[in-house]
Amino acid sequence: MINDARYHWTAHYHDGSVIKQIEGHNLQDLSRYRLKSIKIEDHINNKVVYTQHFKPGQSLIYRLRTAISEENSHIKERIHILGWMFNGIRHLTFIFESDGRIESGDFVEDGLPWFYSIVTTSNDHIKIE
Repeated sequence: MINDARYHWTAHYHDGSVIKQIEGHNLQDLSRYRLKSIKIEDHINNKVVYTQHFKPGQSLIYRLRTAISEENSHIKERIHILGWMFNGIRHLTFIFESDGRIESGDFVEDGLPWFYSIVTTSNDHIKIE
């Protein structure tokens, strides 16, 4: 079963083939270097929220980050991070499910909030991987 996220991706290739997350596909099914575009779709409202187009040589970057409430373990926010990388430059777009907000930019530095997984250690220290 697919997670209960509101937004899902649909990948489009130059040869016309399409792969949809909502049909049970996952990121390992994608050929990140051959994409024509990838769309983030709101399956509740049946609309495309964002489309990322790719030029030759650009490779897909995609992460899904989930913030969970400490009090009741409910999901507070899901953030879809997608974009491309080419010659060391990353263009990233952050799509927030809670309010539909979209933030975007070209990034070369590391340590972007939400991009890396957050891991708690046995001492409850947080480290970013």
